[in-house]
Parts: sequence; C-alpha cells; structure tokens
Amino acid sequence: MKIRLIILLLSFVFFVGCNNETETVQLLTNSQRQHEIEAITTTIKNYNKATNARDWSALVNTLNDEVTFFGSDKGETSKDMAAFKETVKQQWEDYTTFEYGTIQDVYVEMDNYGTFANVIYGVPLSVVSKYGVSEELFVIVQRTLKKDMKNDKWVICSGILSIPRAEKPEASLAKSVNK
Repeated sequence: MKIRLIILLLSFVFFVGCNNETETVQLLTNSQRQHEIEAITTTIKNYNKATNARDWSALVNTLNDEVTFFGSDKGETSKDMAAFKETVKQQWEDYTTFEYGTIQDVYVEMDNYGTFANVIYGVPLSVVSKYGVSEELFVIVQRTLKKDMKNDKWVICSGILSIPRAEKPEASLAKSVNK
C-alpha cells in the first residue's frame, strides 16, 4: 500500500512538473475574427502612413524582426531587414514624393486561430522622382502578417508590390498581325 501511495504521489508530482503553462489556442469566433481583420488592416494603414511620412521608426513598428519584400523590379528584392532598410533608404533618396493613398478592395485570408494572415489590396501611389518626373500609379500589394503574441499585435513578415501595366496598343496589334 505504501509503495502505491509513493508511486501515485511521484506520478502526480511528475505530471504537475511537466505542465509548463502551455498556451491553449482556440478557434476564433466571428466577432474575434472581425476584430483581428480590423487590426490587420490598421497595421497595413500604419505601414503606408509611416512610408508616406518617411518615418523609419514607425515603419519598423509594423514589421516582424525579419522581413522579405519583393518590389516592382528585380532590383527591389529584400531578403532581410538590412536589405529592406537599404531599399527604403534608396527609395526615399530617389523620390521626393512616395505617397500611398487609401487602400481599396482589401482581401484578408486568415487562419482559424488568428496567427497568420495573407492580405491583398490595391492602392493609389503618387511618386515624384528627384528629377521631377511625376507618376500616378495604382499598385497591387500583397502582405503576409503574423500575430506577435508577446506584444499582441500584427506585424508584416513579407510583401510584394506589383505595378500593373496595360499592354501597349502597338504590341497587341503586332500580335494579331503575326497570327
């Protein structure tokens, strides 16, 4: 009987000792999901606002510790924070104006636990080069975000920016003539 009691007590101590306060993750309710989507959208807006203001500290506040970004051309690939900082610095040197407008047609796909999200949206982008060349663009943007559980906030892990260009009429005429 004593041996059984000792085994039972040791088992209890073992199982209690193994419990290192693991966090249980639960499925989001509809209202929680909507709240998270609003928080994700706010992070995107804060990123754009920080970019418009050329505020590096505010921009970093929206980012994960490590990021990967693919810009509008091969020269704008940033596979870590240092490369991203250089890309942003170069953009701010090359453009006197680099300003995002209001995000539109926002699509958010999020896992059922509110830990990762994929966001696609369109946004007007006004740019003026340091040489005075002005362009009004509409860009398509993709961002991957994760929930930083330590700070209970969404941060951007990666992104892609695409500038859709209409095919020139001459190119499409040449294709139809060559058929």
